[in-house]
Amino acid sequence: SESQGVFWANMPGFSSSVEDAQLQRGVGTSSNGAAAFGASLNLRTDNFLLEPRASVSLLGGSFGTLRREVHASTGRIAGHWAVEARLGKTTTDGYVDRSGTEGTSYFLQGGYFADETIVKLLAFGGKQRTGIAWNGITSKEETKYGRTYNSAGHMNPGSTKAEARYRYNTDNYEQNHYQAQLTQRLAPALYLNLTAHHTQGYGFTDEYRTGRKLVKFGLPNFTDTSGKKVKKISLLRRKYLDNVFSGGIATLDYKGERLEYTIGLSGNHYHGYHYGERTPITPVPYQVEPTDRYYDGDAHKTDLSGFVKASYELLSGLSLFADLQYRFIDYRISGTNDRVEQGKPQELSLRKRFNFFNPKAGLFYQFAPQHHLYASVAVAHREPNRDNYTKVTPKDYPSAERLTDWELGYGYRSERFTAGVNVYYMRYKDQLVKNGKKSDVGGDLSENVAKSYRAGLELSSSLLLLPSLRWDLALGMSRNRIADYTLYVEDYDSGKFVAKQYQDTEIAYSPSATVSNTLTLT
Repeated sequence: SESQGVFWANMPGFSSSVEDAQLQRGVGTSSNGAAAFGASLNLRTDNFLLEPRASVSLLGGSFGTLRREVHASTGRIAGHWAVEARLGKTTTDGYVDRSGTEGTSYFLQGGYFADETIVKLLAFGGKQRTGIAWNGITSKEETKYGRTYNSAGHMNPGSTKAEARYRYNTDNYEQNHYQAQLTQRLAPALYLNLTAHHTQGYGFTDEYRTGRKLVKFGLPNFTDTSGKKVKKISLLRRKYLDNVFSGGIATLDYKGERLEYTIGLSGNHYHGYHYGERTPITPVPYQVEPTDRYYDGDAHKTDLSGFVKASYELLSGLSLFADLQYRFIDYRISGTNDRVEQGKPQELSLRKRFNFFNPKAGLFYQFAPQHHLYASVAVAHREPNRDNYTKVTPKDYPSAERLTDWELGYGYRSERFTAGVNVYYMRYKDQLVKNGKKSDVGGDLSENVAKSYRAGLELSSSLLLLPSLRWDLALGMSRNRIADYTLYVEDYDSGKFVAKQYQDTEIAYSPSATVSNTLTLT
């Protein structure tokens, strides 16, 4: 909720429990999630099996990769009940030195099925321990230490390859998800869906760091026995995240002959606890408790939203679609952060509130059995994430992003051939774009740009060459530009920053052409 991202390493083996996945580019409908801004990913977990089944799976690969998994399902018991379980473990040494991982996972679900009622209980999660290997490698390091060199945990930098000593730096995280779902038919065309969810996460990075400035860890400089002033030491550093995410979603769905609508409400609360500990390895002339925290911060985020979504068939084959969503966010950060300012941890005292209105509308026209046209316009907003606030000073706090997305498309479908063309223009206000800067754990940092856009053409086709052979081809061409951008570059001679102006410049990490070409033999 704070980082606005999913870290798949924290969910080892989860893909084994996914029935299918749908990725939608652009602004998604409100039922896809509160902030379906640039794209939305919908993962549907396994359907319950009707017959009892059990399986054991073993997978082996290079670099010591081994995955083992057991799965069992009761099938339908007495026509109404079902239970399913999956347990797995994946280990690998990794290609880069000390980049190996060990992950355990579980997936449990139970269900009750009646003519008008479905109840599901799910629990899934995993625990992973992964070697830190995000530093990259220079050509000089590759020549000296080899292609698989990993500088993380190098205890005596500058040493020869034979003399080098390392500590296994790791990223550790455990995440457990719990969900309860109810689907109740209230009338022949009216359904109530209720979901309650709770996610608990806990983890830390465990690192050996050399040449670290004492002031960066809230420790005073000192003079050693030889009279030399010491400003840097080696130490062990642990950065922790202890967080809880809970909430509920309720929707009322009506499906008539010409009218379909969904009314939805959702409320979520996130509590993230961030803190860090450090233990000096270089001797220091004062006491430092291993559990002493050099930063200690708290974050709370409440996210409430409601929406009404409807589709109405105006004429035979012609449907109108509309979706209205209101979203409220209250985000608070307090305490201290790991960023040091003037010898002290950064003090955090942030409270931001956002009120977003996200309307969407469109037309769908099936003008012949095999041909259809569609057009849509959608508005979406997104609040900045944690790094956008904690990596800058308050005067540089970013604004929320706003996106207006226009789309126009055509599709053709027959028994052997399908094709589609889609044209889009996405106009942004205050888009947060990656600027090349990195956090200390390798994450990309972003900044607002006042005006920018993404425009493109997408082509897709699928041809059944033989009853068992399908050819899928897709092409995307786009233009992604910032209208006006000012880059500040430090002039080392004068010590000042020099502004460079760019007009209609490209947005980073935005390829102008993408192609996929797939042959599938069944």
